[in-house]
Amino acid sequence: MTQVEVPQLSLQRYVELVRRRRWQVVPASLLGLVVGGLIAFLIPRYFVAETLLEHNAAPADLRPGEDDPFKGIVQSAKDTIPLAVMDTMVALKWPEASITNSYELTAAQKEIAGRISVVDNNPDRNRAYAKLQVFYRDRDGERARRFTDTLVRTWLENYIKTLREPAEAEYKRSTDEVYRLGLAYDNLIHDRQELERKYEIEPDVELGWQRAKYQERVDQQKERQLQMQAMETQQLTLDYRLQQARNRLQDLPEFVKGNSEQFRDQLKSSAVAQQLYERVRQARAKMQFSFRAGSRQFLEAKRMVEQGEAQLNEMVATPAGAGEGMIANPERAKLEAEIAEDMVQRDVLLVTLQRLREQINADAARLADLIDGYAQHERKTKRLEEIDEELKYWRDRQKAADELRSLLDKKPPVRQLTPATVPPRPTDPNILVVALIGCVLGLLVAIGLILLLDMLQGTFKTVEDVERNLAVPVLGGISHLETEEERTALVRSRRRGTLLAFGFVFLVVAVVTIYYVAPTRLPPTVRDLLAMLLGK
Repeated sequence: MTQVEVPQLSLQRYVELVRRRRWQVVPASLLGLVVGGLIAFLIPRYFVAETLLEHNAAPADLRPGEDDPFKGIVQSAKDTIPLAVMDTMVALKWPEASITNSYELTAAQKEIAGRISVVDNNPDRNRAYAKLQVFYRDRDGERARRFTDTLVRTWLENYIKTLREPAEAEYKRSTDEVYRLGLAYDNLIHDRQELERKYEIEPDVELGWQRAKYQERVDQQKERQLQMQAMETQQLTLDYRLQQARNRLQDLPEFVKGNSEQFRDQLKSSAVAQQLYERVRQARAKMQFSFRAGSRQFLEAKRMVEQGEAQLNEMVATPAGAGEGMIANPERAKLEAEIAEDMVQRDVLLVTLQRLREQINADAARLADLIDGYAQHERKTKRLEEIDEELKYWRDRQKAADELRSLLDKKPPVRQLTPATVPPRPTDPNILVVALIGCVLGLLVAIGLILLLDMLQGTFKTVEDVERNLAVPVLGGISHLETEEERTALVRSRRRGTLLAFGFVFLVVAVVTIYYVAPTRLPPTVRDLLAMLLGK
């Protein structure tokens, strides 16, 4: 027995079946179409809650030179908004948040995050802000609304916190630096003031001018050294003169014979002695100028001078140890007075010289130390300028960080333009698209079943089937003879099935259309059934 070849399944086969007036194919195809559409309507549908966000650029977000500065911001929002699922579930106290098994909890988070979508609503490269549309799908409309609003609010709080943390860290760091530099600045000011007091540096006068003034002080120091040398020479001269005077004093006798001039000096307090002295003086003058030597008047005057001096000598007290008529040597007294005067002068000179020497030594040490003082003062002044520049830099950063904190508090870069509302009906997936896909799939399944049934039948339908399956030529064929009644009944049966199928499809399409356009025209039972099926 020859093996029967299996006919190929193809659309051409289906067309051949229709061409051979296999009218049962049409009702079966329509039935598959209707069943596919009904199955599509039974697919679970979701309420989609949505909200609109406006994202302006924070000061650190925009990067110059980029074609679309908001591209990174939008992508960051798309990546971070689903990450707020866990915090949102905790805030809403959903049962999923209390799952203890980490694997199941992660799976629940991924499943919920998969129902979140973020869309860039104005992808313009020249835009001044970005609009983000956030969608969330859920089987319950109120649940979708609450989750969407809470998700956006939670994400905004986390996002602002994320933006604020660097600003807070920057503000704290800059504040610490300002405080540290302020302390260092105050310490340097105090040290510099100490240097100014120690080295007599004038703070309001340029240091270079004071360095020139330092040279003047060096010149004055040299003049004082020359003055000290002159005084030392004067001291040596006084020492030599005193030594010479002391030597002369040793050679002078203590007592000498006195004369009238010397007596007069000792007897100034006696009136008689003064009269006697006057007579002796006049007699001596006459001997010298009036009387001729050897004459009687000359001799009388001479005798008078001798007698008067003898009387004056008797009136003068003779010093102890001296002979009669001896007096203290006036030259010796004069020399002793000169020595005493020179000693006083020398003592004064020694005191002055000592003070000058101490002043010169102190000024020399001070001038030697003043160079280092100027260098320290200059270094501290330079360091103060550097710290002042650093303070300006950190104060600017502190001000910028504080302004960013205030800006984030007063005017956050992201705000929710429209809150989420309860969706009026489930819209995801799109019922029309799903129904169309279901109908096409149902139609394809029906066509496949028809082809399969046709293939499984063991009879030959056409001459081609005989020639293809049997190795014998076909000489002729006998047509099936139908009576008029059978033909009429068959036609009626085919028409009835076709009309029923088209009527059923038309009725379903009409009811669904009326349900979406004017649902109040439908009976309550039909509306409830369609609401259950379509989710409205």
